[in-house]
Amino acid sequence: MALDATDFIELLAAPRFAIPLIAGIAAGLCLYLLGGRSPSSAVVALGAGVVGLVVGLVWHVAGGSWPGAA
Repeated sequence: MALDATDFIELLAAPRFAIPLIAGIAAGLCLYLLGGRSPSSAVVALGAGVVGLVVGLVWHVAGGSWPGAA
């Protein structure tokens, strides 16, 4: 099974993936700017972005619902 550009675009368009990713990027940007644009705050900001990416991927793969949800 090969992934192509349409699969990637569909993934970015899915709200279950896009919302945590955008929130992680926004949190990372805020942490970077509030941290004084230092290298250490850049690492923390990158970590926040990666956490948003991972949460978005897990939520997308899990189907976006919690166990026991209707």
